Amino acid sequence: MRYPITGGDYIKSGRVGPYFAVGVELYRTKKIGFGAEVGYDWSEVKVNTGSGGYQTVRPIGFNVSVFALF
Repeated sequence: MRYPITGGDYIKSGRVGPYFAVGVELYRTKKIGFGAEVGYDWSEVKVNTGSGGYQTVRPIGFNVSVFALF
């Protein structure tokens, strides 16, 4: 579960969207284990383009995580 927080002079508004991720852990019962996770965040933010208009962007979108477990 995540809730992105945005703010600043160039931010007009934001919309929290669903987040989906799937991952796997390897060697979890050993001294050092490893894992990987892929996910996608559908949150959106409207950003001022500087020319009087706004563009909708996804600040995170697709992400990949690799981690170690001690």
